[in-house]
Amino acid sequence: MRLVVASDSHGAAWRLADAVRQQPDAAALFFLGDGESDLRLLREQYPGLKIYAVSGNCDGSCSNLPELDAAELAGVKIMFTHGHRYAVKSTEENLLAAARARGAQIALYGHTHKPSYRYEDGVHLFNPGSAEEHSYGVVDITGAGIFCFHCKV
Repeated sequence: MRLVVASDSHGAAWRLADAVRQQPDAAALFFLGDGESDLRLLREQYPGLKIYAVSGNCDGSCSNLPELDAAELAGVKIMFTHGHRYAVKSTEENLLAAARARGAQIALYGHTHKPSYRYEDGVHLFNPGSAEEHSYGVVDITGAGIFCFHCKV
């Protein structure tokens, strides 16, 4: 199962659409905040695409999206958040602890605008970077394991 992961589009909705277009086999998109209004374009262009989304610190107090959510796909529990509530600009430890507490095997986050990947104690911590800055991520969940990698649009 292939997942597209994107964050921090900040009005560059076409970059999200480009990322989805580059991954035609993707089963879903995980959007990690700061560009909630950009999802409208994706929903119009890809009405069948499953979209999981959370709000970011720039999405405003009127957002209808949660700040933290979880999903289970292909038997893998995925926790996803923007990351600002976990102080990810200075440490990933708070996010790692939250993922462990929820039994998540993957923790997706944004906010820093810097692509990042770390594996520790059974948890894949993955930041796709900023879609506004041409970066997104892909997570492949296969019988051989979980693979996370960064891509450019």
